[in-house]
Amino acid sequence: MPTFTVDVPGLLMFGLFPGFFYAEIGIIIGASIAFFISRVFKHEIFRFFPSLAVHKNAHTWSKNKAFIAVFLMRVSAIPFFDYVAGFLNISFLNFFIATIFGSILPTFLFYYFGMKAFTFSKWYGITFVTITILATFIGIVANQCKNSPKTQSTKTDTSHPHHTETRR
Repeated sequence: MPTFTVDVPGLLMFGLFPGFFYAEIGIIIGASIAFFISRVFKHEIFRFFPSLAVHKNAHTWSKNKAFIAVFLMRVSAIPFFDYVAGFLNISFLNFFIATIFGSILPTFLFYYFGMKAFTFSKWYGITFVTITILATFIGIVANQCKNSPKTQSTKTDTSHPHHTETRR
């Protein structure tokens, strides 16, 4: 679920600091549940989230690389990464720590600038929410396009030295 679906109401209902605090608790609980689901169901998870299949070899990453991956993926807010994190060579404690440190900055920035926008004017607030929604959907669509299998492949005919026609 895109985080703006709970962050925007949280921002409007609770304000900057309480909203941020509740959001962080929600992020940690949600990430932990996804982490444990992927640990329990292992590769069955790829049937439910086929776009995650590109990360099937994540279990081969070193512990240090896994911690950095969790931190960076949390900062960049890549959807469904918590399920992939369950395959990583990382303890739950390190996952938990990386999740906290990786989510604090983007969540705080969202709440800070969101509160500033709504405090200044409701139209700035609406613009802020609209831009957040558009950015989220663009990110999801870009991720889906990047991970979708190619429908056509091209091969160059090399049977004749002077023939460079491309076949499909």
